[in-house]
Amino acid sequence: GVPGAGKSMLAAQLAIGMAKRKYPGAFYEMEMKDVSVVRRNVSAESGVRTSKMRTGRIDEDELKQIVSTIQNLSNLPIYLSDATNWTTNSLRSDLARLKEEYNIEWFVVDYMDLLRDEYGDSVADKSAFISMQLHSIAKDLNLAGLIVQSMNKVGLASVVPGKEHLSGSVKVSYDADQIILMVNGT
Repeated sequence: GVPGAGKSMLAAQLAIGMAKRKYPGAFYEMEMKDVSVVRRNVSAESGVRTSKMRTGRIDEDELKQIVSTIQNLSNLPIYLSDATNWTTNSLRSDLARLKEEYNIEWFVVDYMDLLRDEYGDSVADKSAFISMQLHSIAKDLNLAGLIVQSMNKVGLASVVPGKEHLSGSVKVSYDADQIILMVNGT
């Protein structure tokens, strides 16, 4: 999706929904700090605006709602990492460990272009390699994977984007079982 379309928020809400239904998983947030992710989701769940949380200008009822929401979210079976040094190999190792220890069933990567793998001579080579690796991780570990990816320049300008507007290699669209495209206002 385009910048600001809410890709990260949608991914986090899907993760929370899975965890609320007792499906444990892992969320690799490489674009934002974990505090920002948690604040946004506490806001979404509690109805208290993030700006009020950041400034501390909340009333007693809002504070109670925030505390209750944090308690509920902290009990969910989600492993959250905001590390920025993940590669597909380190991700595979971590997911295998989490699968063994906590029987996770899904993972989210936000977002694919921030994985640190060095491969090939071009962005397309790198994205094809990472896409193939993520597909293999999901298949080999029997995990559902939700991978957030950006759009190319043509897609950013398009009124009706398609899978051909994903950034990087066309291989990304072939490795995906499903593709959701997001644009502002939809």
